Amino acid sequence: MLHRLLTSHRSGEPMVVINDEAHHCYRMGEAAARKKASREESNEERAAALWFSAVKALHAQGRLAQVFDLSATPMYLRRPAGTTSEHFPWIVSDYPLSDAIEAGLTKIPRLPVADDSAHDSPVYRNLFEQTTPKSLATDMPPTVRGALETMHRHYRDSVAPAYGKHDVIPVMIVVANNIANATALFRWIAGYQDEKGRFYRGKLDVFSNVNFEGSGYVDQPRTLLVHSQLGDADDGGSALTRIAREQAELHAPTGANTKQRIQAIRDIFNTVGRRGEAGEHIRCVISVGMLTEGWDAKTVTHILGFRAFSSQLLCEQVTGRALRRTSFEPDPDTGQPRPEYANVFGVPYEFMRGVEMPPTPTPPREPYVVEPVDDREKLRIEFPNLSGYAWSAPEQTVKLNPEVVGEWRAEPPSNPTWTEATPAVGVSELQRAYDPPARQTIVWRLAAEAVKQYRINEKQRRSLFPSMVTATEEWLQHPSVTCPDDFAWLAEDPNLTEAAGRIAAAVYHSEGGPPSILPIYADTRDPMQPRLRSTNIRPFKTTQEPAWTTAKSELNKAPCHSKSLEWAVAAMLDEHPKIEAWARNFRLGWTIPWRDHDRDVWANYEPDFVARAIRDGEQPDLHIIIEAKGDIFDNATANAKADAVKTQWIPAVEATGDFGRWRYVYLTSNSDIEAEISRAVGGTGHE
Repeated sequence: MLHRLLTSHRSGEPMVVINDEAHHCYRMGEAAARKKASREESNEERAAALWFSAVKALHAQGRLAQVFDLSATPMYLRRPAGTTSEHFPWIVSDYPLSDAIEAGLTKIPRLPVADDSAHDSPVYRNLFEQTTPKSLATDMPPTVRGALETMHRHYRDSVAPAYGKHDVIPVMIVVANNIANATALFRWIAGYQDEKGRFYRGKLDVFSNVNFEGSGYVDQPRTLLVHSQLGDADDGGSALTRIAREQAELHAPTGANTKQRIQAIRDIFNTVGRRGEAGEHIRCVISVGMLTEGWDAKTVTHILGFRAFSSQLLCEQVTGRALRRTSFEPDPDTGQPRPEYANVFGVPYEFMRGVEMPPTPTPPREPYVVEPVDDREKLRIEFPNLSGYAWSAPEQTVKLNPEVVGEWRAEPPSNPTWTEATPAVGVSELQRAYDPPARQTIVWRLAAEAVKQYRINEKQRRSLFPSMVTATEEWLQHPSVTCPDDFAWLAEDPNLTEAAGRIAAAVYHSEGGPPSILPIYADTRDPMQPRLRSTNIRPFKTTQEPAWTTAKSELNKAPCHSKSLEWAVAAMLDEHPKIEAWARNFRLGWTIPWRDHDRDVWANYEPDFVARAIRDGEQPDLHIIIEAKGDIFDNATANAKADAVKTQWIPAVEATGDFGRWRYVYLTSNSDIEAEISRAVGGTGHE
């Protein structure tokens, strides 16, 4: 490269080098370079090394007069987590983005600062961290779906009409972490055509590429999927090439060949937001990785990031894609440019720097494997997987019993119904994914959900529903029940299910007396959940110490939290003559639903051990649930959990007749272990 350059400048005169986007021209420090890097970071490192070697060679030949660096982010690209982006020490003039924002030279980013979710921080501020699983290929998680719907509604109802008055189309950018997730986002947002030729509309109407009838694509597709390395697409079968080819067929079907179509895609992408050019009709751009610095669309009003952000430099670069102003026309009243805003979700950008990085974590202990032992199938223990409890309904009319209505307060939802987006300066805005349902609609939903708690047929449910609506109205008006004024929180789970369960438990039937309790299996509410769990699990690694090596368990190890009570219980279960099999309930996925009265929510309780006694004649199998927490847990919370096991879970499970008998033991000291287990084997179950 240097040879080609010098060939055209043979005079021998010194040369001036101007590094535009100079943060790409210098290598990371050695310590950062030794850290594990992503493919994107490795490519950046190789490109910087190549260019810097050329500049050094020019200097060695005595022909380097001066180097000028230009960059909005004059820092080493030191991105690995736990390291801080370091400014170049030779900076002459620094004008930070925060100063430009305050001076009105850019749009003002609005970031989530509050919402009505149950989380400590706004869900949509760091969307990637708040989302599990990270893969979007099989289903769109509620957090991502909610963020997209909120942004779509704000774009459709607020921003697009305002920009439309000036004949301008605003643009939303979605930045994904990999090709698979970007493709899933594109199909969900914009729609797609399957292998059989059937069309499916996108979930966000304004950005859908499929027409309203679902019969084909719109004349000018509105959403574009691109890769930051679109220019590297070739004629092979790589995922990058497939993206380029599919987008070319969608957006440039008249191209003579693939090369011309891909060039047409580049032209559309590079002219997004420019009136009269190829990209003017694009409303949404979904990008794999960073959009290049040269992309200068001025009409970007929304950014949603779904990727890890390991540094504030990366946050600033992504946010910067939305900050070019559309106009600097001054406001007649103030003489300053009118404020323009960009709404940013999923990019945890901080206006204020100086936040301390967390300390370097200590190296983890060597993990060991917990797995089923091949010849121990006879020691397998199965347990039903419940998500709640239901009550049988002998009659088809119910009435509310005000005397049994307990204190209850609606919990903030896990996925927010509204998000407040606030700029560093300017006006905050409240953004909603949807309008809250009418109060009567929520009453009907609650009543319908309460009716579902009963094991009755469809005809019985229809006859029960009117009286349940009346009972629901009375329950909502009860002084012990506290809800938001608009009742919006009751429209979705977990409040919907919890409130319905409380209503069902607080009504009585014409014959009088409480309804009998029955189990609600987890798979009835979530088909992905198993009805039964067991000790036949997939092997997993853990560093939990100490680990008891078992003799009577299908699992090879029993991870314990200490060498005190839990360790002693494991030893006793292996030695006890009346115990046939047992297991430590560690990552088995077995939980027991219980009511946390301190927080007024339904929670899941994970017992420490489960054991099966040696069969006594023709009696059904006897299982023992063991909790080993000691005296410090002998409080209201422990009592509430124990009460849920003895008065709800065990009666509900035993009522089916499918899972044998169950008893509960709460251990407070090592000296009680053998006596309490022996009493449970020979005593009663849940008195």
